[in-house]
Amino acid sequence: MAAVTVVVTVFGVVIAILSFFGYRETLKKATEVAEEKATETAGAAAKAEIERLVSAGEFNDSIELAVDKVVYKGIIPGNPADWDNGPVP
Repeated sequence: MAAVTVVVTVFGVVIAILSFFGYRETLKKATEVAEEKATETAGAAAKAEIERLVSAGEFNDSIELAVDKVVYKGIIPGNPADWDNGPVP
């Protein structure tokens, strides 16, 4: 009877150890999948928001200033970095 108790106890301990490692692997895999899905969702949401802002013309002034700095570099006196956020005179 004592031998059966020892065998059952050892078997129980082995199952507990295996279940612990299985739990850790499951948790690790779940974390990886969650990070991947969060990155995909955040990327899609950011892209949609940027497209909405560009369509609404929110970046027009910044784009115009950047183009003016490139086009008029060397023609207009002064440092392009010193220009204000308005159009080039």
